[in-house]
Formats: sequence, structure tokens, C-alpha cells
Amino acid sequence: MSRRKRNKQPPQVAPPATLRSTFPVARAQGWLLAGLFAVLVAQVLLPSESQPQRVLPLVMLLLALGAAWSLVAMLGKGSKLVFGWVDGLLLGMFAWIAIAGMIGSQTGAPRPALNALWNWIGLAVAYFLARQLVTTATQRNAVAVVMIALAAAAGGHGLYQVFHELPQTRAEYRADPDGMLRAAGQWSPEGSAQRAAFEARLDSPEPIAMFALTNSLAGLLVAWGIVATGAALYWIRQFREPSDQRLNWHSCLPAVGLAIALLCIGWCLALTQSRSGYVAAVVGLATLGFIWWQDTADARHRRRAVWIASIASPVVVALIAMLAFLLRGHPIVSDAGKSLGYRLEYWHATSEMIWDHPLFGVGPGNFQALYSHYQLPQSSETIADPHNFLMEIASNAGLPAVVLLLAALGIVKWRILLPGTPPSTSSLIVEETNVADVHYCWIGGLSGVLLALLLGVLFVGLVIPMSLSEAVLYAIVGGTSGALLSPLVRLRLPRGVYFAALAALAVHLLASGGISFAGVAGTWWLLIVLCLAGETPGAKAWVVSPKAGLVLLLGFTSGVVACYFTAYSPVAGVAWRMDAADQRLDARDVEGAARLLEESQAIDPWAIEPLRTQAALQAATASVLDPQFEVRLARWHQLDPHAWQPRSQAGDWYMQAWRESEEQPLLASAIEHYEAAVERFPNGAIAHAQLAWALAQSDDLARAQRHAAEAIRLDGLNPHTERSLAGNQVRLTDPQVAESTVLDLMRGLTPPQ
Repeated sequence: MSRRKRNKQPPQVAPPATLRSTFPVARAQGWLLAGLFAVLVAQVLLPSESQPQRVLPLVMLLLALGAAWSLVAMLGKGSKLVFGWVDGLLLGMFAWIAIAGMIGSQTGAPRPALNALWNWIGLAVAYFLARQLVTTATQRNAVAVVMIALAAAAGGHGLYQVFHELPQTRAEYRADPDGMLRAAGQWSPEGSAQRAAFEARLDSPEPIAMFALTNSLAGLLVAWGIVATGAALYWIRQFREPSDQRLNWHSCLPAVGLAIALLCIGWCLALTQSRSGYVAAVVGLATLGFIWWQDTADARHRRRAVWIASIASPVVVALIAMLAFLLRGHPIVSDAGKSLGYRLEYWHATSEMIWDHPLFGVGPGNFQALYSHYQLPQSSETIADPHNFLMEIASNAGLPAVVLLLAALGIVKWRILLPGTPPSTSSLIVEETNVADVHYCWIGGLSGVLLALLLGVLFVGLVIPMSLSEAVLYAIVGGTSGALLSPLVRLRLPRGVYFAALAALAVHLLASGGISFAGVAGTWWLLIVLCLAGETPGAKAWVVSPKAGLVLLLGFTSGVVACYFTAYSPVAGVAWRMDAADQRLDARDVEGAARLLEESQAIDPWAIEPLRTQAALQAATASVLDPQFEVRLARWHQLDPHAWQPRSQAGDWYMQAWRESEEQPLLASAIEHYEAAVERFPNGAIAHAQLAWALAQSDDLARAQRHAAEAIRLDGLNPHTERSLAGNQVRLTDPQVAESTVLDLMRGLTPPQ
């Protein structure tokens, strides 16, 4: 064999392609981004404030998206996990809230606690997915365009409500008030406090769009209105600096879109009459002005800007105070003082709750039941949240969770507003724009409208449905606004613009609360992601190995299964059967309703509403001496251990049974339950009055007079007619005004029976 043949090397053969090397990671992550935005948009379009069970289908979808992201990371080569100091702190906060939720499900009401816990898990997964999928300037801008378009559509919907829908609804109510109340399931007799409250809400001129509360709508409008304002400033700026940009008809499209969006957002925000929203808008605009200065001035001027801002802040506050004094007769200003007074009462009571539960709080979902323990005598209502997002987290999950959140926000602020930080952009135009990322966000935004519509149809009784006309309105207005704003994806917005929106939303939530409301919290966590997306010091992108991807996949898949069996399936089953039971009761089919209630209790042993309805039905149609009634009543109270209303209701049932049979054990049971109600609502005048009357019937006049005196004292501190003794009744043979009853007891007289 010749030397040439001996030295001849075999031809190089390329290694066979593997699935991991050929898997289309970018395309798969794009569709995941579309799915994420479909869920985030649907959260805004489905009212769920203080009712976390309504977002359980969306929580399952988010967990499924997390599992899909893990599968992509496992199959695709080069998939990365973005994680930094801020993410670590927020992960610690979410973990602490989860621990508090598990503790709260054992010490409080398990069903509300589990529903609220899954709501928080959904928010955590949404933040995690957005952090992984929104990483470039183009994606940031595409996200901003979709959310500005959504806010513009919500503002347009609010305007439609104020000028067309609400006047039409009021006219229909005046024509047939009883029929409308029965159709809404809120019938009450004329002249009652319940009907007066319904009519007051109906006469309110404030828009709510698809939210349940006006302040929730104001939070959405404020946040994305600030982002839209920042986009307008930087869009105009690009034509004032030397560049290849020229003003033409195509470049005017974003100006038209921004004008429409800002008009809808600003006008609707003004109509909400949300004082916290107004203050938040001022703070957001001031922060945006500081960001603009920091981004355009040199280092020396930026340091000077910090001092000017520090000096100007108290001046601005003084000017606002002077304006409030000049407008002190205007309802917005006069009502603002009243609203602030209410909030101070809420915060005082909540601070006492936090003091008693500093480490893990009372657990998500247990706040309202425990609030009556701390409620002040002059407070107007038993609130579902403290109207302050920091107190909300502290009361639900303890002070450590608040510390972790504030530390994360502090790092975000430090990195964006640090004096001497170089300008965030050297060019106002993104040189490389991935059009596919933009399309995925738009597809997700429009799909969110369809998703909200479908969820309302598929989950009747669990999800408040969105009408077809509302879906069309959001699709047309949002789609048109998004199309007009589409050139903004090439604009390089500094991350400080999103921080200004985050600061505005934080100010709003400090007075309105709602950090756990999915429709509001989605904006909050998304803005944090936008502040971090891009070149963020301290954050690293870790390559996800197949083993790590498998672990994440198993974790998210387990979450889907756990959410389905512990929350979604039982809650949805109970919701459907409770709706059917109400229909049977309306048709006088008591046996059919009782059968559905039994099924509901079997499906979800932690459900409170079936037990309450069963007990009420048996108290009305049978005897409270039935052992089955006592078993159901005890189980109801066990599942809702901190609320005072179930004890008061049970006392009323036993009191009525005693008046009919005069059996002393029934009176003793009524007194026992009234005492439990007073223990859980010590500052409730009506609770003390009812207990005083029951004690008087048992000839315990000393204690009766003591509780009657306490009822009169508490009533004197309460300025609200609907909660006064004169506006309520105690349970006699014929209901009697509570005020006259306790006054008779104080004089040593026995009220007429």
C-alpha cells in the first residue's frame, strides 16, 4: 500500500441532527408569549375583585403555560432562565405568602384560603413567565402597545357606560324596579337598606368597564396612561434630533393612536372620581418628567435634577393642598376628606390585626372574617381588604413578605434612578426589530378577548360572563388602537418610563389596595418585568439543562393537577349546583334544591355556601331541634371559624324557634350563639343589642342591661344610619327597632312582645 493511500483520511461526516438541536425554541416561546398575553388580557376582562375563585380557570392556564415553557426548555437547545436579585426576593415573597396561605387554611376558613392561595400562585407564575419571555426592547415595546390598546378600550367602554348604558339601565329600573331586582337576584322590599344601597350604586355616575370596582379601573388607566404619555414624548423627540427619521403619513399613525388612547384613558379616569387615581397620575407624570430630564441631561445636570426634585416635591404638595383649600366646597374635595377618614379607620384596625399576627398574617382569604374583631365602632363597613397594598400583604402574609417586596422595589428604583447613571439610550430607534415578537403579542391580546368570552360561556356560575357586544367593543377599539400604535415597537423607550408607571400605580394602591386582584395585579407585576427586561445589572441568564427542564415540567404539571382537584373542580361543581338549587327554590322545588345542596357538600366538603343554605332551608321548613340541623350548623361554623355573621344568624334561628315553642334550651342556644357573635364583633352595636334582648328573656337582667349600655355607647360613636340601632331590628315576635329595645332595657322595662 502506497504512502498516499496510508495517509488518506476518511471523509468527515456531520453528526446526525438531534431533536434538541433542531427544536424551534424561538417560535415556541413566541406562541407561549401569545398565550401569556391572552391570559393577562382575560384577567382584566373578567371581574374577580375579592373573589379569587373566579380566576381559577386562568390560574390553571398559567400553570399549563409554565409546563409548556419547561417542555420547550427541556427539548430546545440554548433555552435560558433569567434570574436576578429582584427575582430572588420576589420568589421569597411568593413562597412566604404560600406558607401563610397553607397556615391560614388550617386556622381559618379553608375554602377561601385555598382559593386565595391559588390566586397568588397564578400571579407568581405570570410574573415568572413574563420574566422569561419578555427580554428584548422589541418585546417590551410590543407589550406596551398591547396594554395601552387594552387601557384605551377599557376607557372607551367606561365612556360608553357613562353616556349610554347607565342612563338606559336607570330608565329600565324606574319602569320596573321589582322585576330588575329579581332578575339580578337582589330583590328586597321598598324602603329597605338593601334596596337603598342598590339604588345608590345604580345612580352612581362612575364607570367600571369590566371591573367590579371603580378604583380597579382607575389603576389600569393610570398605569398605562403614564406609559402612553412617555411613548408620546419619546416619539416626538426622535424627530427633533439628527436622524434619518422624517415626518410622513406613516409616522403620523402612532400620533393618532396615542391621541385616541390618551383621550379615552384621560377622560374615563376623570369620570371615575378616584382621588387616589388623580394623585397617582400627578406622581407618575412628575416621575416621568424626572426620567426625561435624567435621560437628556449630562451627569452634572442629572445630579442637579435629584436636588431639584427633592426641593420641588414639598412645593408641589403645598400647591396641591392650596388647591384643595380653594376647592373645599367641591364634592370631589369634600368627599376626599370623608374617604380619607374611612381609610384611616381601616388602617387603624388593620394595624391592630398585623400587630397580633406579625409573622404570617391571618392568611390569604381570611382578612374579612377576622376584620370584624378589630373593626372600629365608627367604621362604615366590614371591608374585604385594607385599601392599602402594603397592609394587605402584611395582614395576609406577615411583615417578612412586605420587607421582601420593598427590598425588590428598592433595587429596581436604585438601578433606574441612580444619579450618575448613563442615559438609557444612545439611539431612540431599535435597529433590529423582530416582527414575529410583535405579531405574537398582538395575537395574544386579541385572543384574550375571545378567551374571556369563552370562559363566561363555559363556566356559568363561576365566571361572570362577558357579553358579545362588549367583546366586539374591546376587539374593535383595542385592535384599532394597537394597529395605529404598531410603529412604536421600533422606539427605544427607557425602562424609567415603566418605572414611572409603576410608581404611579404604587401610589394608587397605597390608598385603594387590590394587589391580590388579578385584573390589577397583572399590570403591577408586568410593569416590574418591563423595568427589568433588557440590560439589567445583577440578573443572569442560566442555560436550562434537560434535567432542570424536566424538574420544572414536573413541578408545573403537578401544580395543574393540584389546582384542578383542590380548587377548580370542587369550586366549579359547587357553583353550578348552587345556581341550579337557587332556580329550584324559585320554582318551590324544595326537595330538588335539597338534593343539589347535598351533592354540593359531597363535591366540596370545605364549601361554606351549601351548608349555610341547607341550614337556612331546614330552619325555615323543619325544626332546629333536628340533630341533622345541629350537625350542619356546627360544620358551617367550623368551616368559617372567625366570622360573626354565622353566629348571629344561628342565634336568630334559635330565637325564632324559642318564641314559637318557649322551650328554654332553644333560648340558651340563641344566647350562646349571640355571645359568640359579640366575641367576634365586639364593636358591633346591633350584636350587643340582640344579645341584650335574648338575655332579658332569660331573666338575666344585669347582663342584659350591661350589653344594652354597651350597644348605646357604640351606637353613639357610629355616624352611619345603615349600621345604627335606629336603622336595625332585633328578633322579637314582631321585629322591633333595636334602639327602643335597648333603651327600655336600660330603664328596667321589658319591651312589648
